[in-house]
Order: sequence, then structure tokens, then C-alpha cells
Amino acid sequence: MKDRNRLSLQLAEKVDELATFYYLSNALQSTMELDGRLRTILKWVAAGGGFDRATLLLFDDEKDGVVTNGLTTDGCTISLLKGGGLALTKGGDANGGDGGLSVTIPLVAKGKPVGAILADNSETRRVVTRGKRRFLEVLANMAALAIENARLHDNLRSLAARDSLTGLFNRGRFDQQLQSEVERAKRYNRPLSMVMIDLDHFKDYNDANGHLAGDRVLLKVARILEGEVRVADTVARYGGDEFVTLLPETAGEGALAFGERIRERVERNLSGDKSAGPVVGVTVCLGIASYPEHAHTAKGLIEKADRALYAAKQRGKNRVCCFTRNIENAVDKQDRSVVR
Repeated sequence: MKDRNRLSLQLAEKVDELATFYYLSNALQSTMELDGRLRTILKWVAAGGGFDRATLLLFDDEKDGVVTNGLTTDGCTISLLKGGGLALTKGGDANGGDGGLSVTIPLVAKGKPVGAILADNSETRRVVTRGKRRFLEVLANMAALAIENARLHDNLRSLAARDSLTGLFNRGRFDQQLQSEVERAKRYNRPLSMVMIDLDHFKDYNDANGHLAGDRVLLKVARILEGEVRVADTVARYGGDEFVTLLPETAGEGALAFGERIRERVERNLSGDKSAGPVVGVTVCLGIASYPEHAHTAKGLIEKADRALYAAKQRGKNRVCCFTRNIENAVDKQDRSVVR
């Protein structure tokens, strides 16, 4: 009778484990977002394995330790070595098995260590059996592939949002960010400025020096912009030789100071640079428009910043211009194509 009861319990446990794998597989297919998959994995580690708590840690290729994506376990520190080994302190036995209260399983996808799962019973004090460890090992194989696929998905999505030459956001990604920032500025009644940047005489420069030299100039301008923006700011290649930046929490005066710094740095670093060819004089014009002073919509900001940019071109190049009603009236009367 005892043997029959024991076998019945073991069979029921196996059925529960198979059900966990089935539901986990379905849940992982419902999202390609990395954060969503991490939370799904943690849910089923704890629920399916009957553990008090679970922690999922991810390997950072740029470091020798682990980053956790905010999914941490109190009081536990774990390090995943580049060779795939684990070092666990203040949290349990790194190997687990019969007699221990915790178990740590490496996450390995296609031979590459991607992280680790740590599960424990520190509250109920139930030992982690070898059966539970085997359960986690199977689950870890599923989890590792799901995490690696989600990372590949995130990388592809990031590449799709980036300009292939400069690595900055492309226009499509910028338009999304612009709409989001305008909505945020309205919600919290905060200022927002847009700065459009256009290289002066860039076509002539390309004709004289070749497109490879022109690409090098675009890269230098991109790096200058990246060096001046804050973490909260957005910088993108808008198309051709045009760039654009979004400056949250910044009114017209602050945007004008930002524009002057960009203009001065480009002039200082590129206008006398003969390394790419004989033609000298690479400068930029910048047009500025701000919410709510000049426009109240994303489309309005683009139009007003573009008009200010045109005015800067019209006034002699290598200058910064903030939108005004006088600019709007003057631009409406001019043929814009002659100064591009």
C-alpha cells in the first residue's frame, strides 16, 4: 500500500511537471518582450516547482558578473563566470540537491551561458530534492532558449529603429518619440523643444570630396550631437544631411544655448578639417521651435522648427535661429528651395 501511494504521488508530481512545461511553453509564445518572458519564467519556476521564491539573473556579455533586470532575491549574490561556472554567496548551496534549501541552475542556450535560475525554500525550510532539481534543469533549457530569442528580437527591433550609418535613431523612431514627448509635455504642462540641424553646402562637399568623405562628416556631426545631449534627450538622423534633437524640460532659451554649442563645436571641429578633402567650410544651421510657445502638436513643432531652419539658411548659413511670427511670414513669401 505504501509503495502504491508513493508511486501515485510520484505520478501526480510528474503530471504536474508536464502541465507546467505545457503552460510555460504557451505563455512564452504569447510575448517576444524580454521583460515579459522573464516574469513568465519566474512565475512558473515558483508555482510549478513549489518553491518559496525564485530569482532569475542574466549574464552581461560586457562584464564578468550578472545583471538582473530588476528581478532580484533579497540577501543573495550570485556571479556567473564566463566559463559557465557559478559562485553563490549568502543564499544557499550553488549545487543544490538532496538536503539543501536552495538550488541554482545555469541557463545555457546553444552552448552560451545566458544567466541562472536560483530557487529556494528559505521560509518553509523544505529541502530541495533531486527530482526538483531535474525539474528545474528541464525548465532552464526552455527558459534559456526563450531568453536568447527575446534578446535577438530586441536587437533586431533596435536595429530597425537605427540609422545604419550613424547609429542614431532613424526618422520613424524619432516620430514615435516626438509624439510621446509631446503628450508627456501636455500632461505635465512642461516645456519641450525641437532643434533641427542641417549641414551647409553638403552637396557641394560631397561632389568635391566623394560620398565616403561625406559619410565621415555625418559621423562626426552625429558624435558631436551625442556628446551634447542629456540622457533624457533624443537625437536622430532625420534624413540625408539633416539631424534633429528633442529636448524635454527645455524652453526656447535653453534650446538656443544648446544650438549655439552645437554650431560652435561643428565649426571648430569641421570647418577647418582638410583630412577628408580639399573643400573647407563644413558648418551647420539650426532651427528651433518649442512647446507650448510656438506649437501644440508634433506636426506643428516639425513645421515651426523647419521654418526656423530655413530662416537660418536664408540669413547666411552657420547660424542658429529660433522660430518667430516674423520668420513665419517671411518664409511664406520665399522660395525655400533656393537656400537648401
